[in-house]
Amino acid sequence: MIEESGKDLRIEHDRHTVGLFPRGLWEDAIAAAGLNLVTIDQSKLEAESGVIFVAKAPSAS
Repeated sequence: MIEESGKDLRIEHDRHTVGLFPRGLWEDAIAAAGLNLVTIDQSKLEAESGVIFVAKAPSAS
């Protein structure tokens, strides 16, 4: 979202139709960073949305 003084608000979307890296490489990189992938329900997203990664740091014991 870009807001400029005195101008109407406009929203910009950034979509990549061709991924730079395969899904497995992203998953490996997230794990190597010490993060855990979170499973989310993507069925409510637009069909064209592609894959969304959500990760979180492991809980401290």
